[in-house]
Amino acid sequence: FLYKEELRHILSSIDELPPQSRQVFKLSRLDHLSHKEISAQLSISPKTIETHISKAIKYLRKSLSIFL
Repeated sequence: FLYKEELRHILSSIDELPPQSRQVFKLSRLDHLSHKEISAQLSISPKTIETHISKAIKYLRKSLSIFL
């Protein structure tokens, strides 16, 4: 039960990210694409990819702190 609750909260938190950050985060963490691959696919710089992932992780850590 606890695992399902945690998973639901994680997925919900990911869905709360801004659209571009959510897309980049999912491509990176769920689809296992490299920054270079994401950059080519979305036509944005690798540095922008890093920024989106960094902000997403920071937000998720804060959002999921109740489980840590």
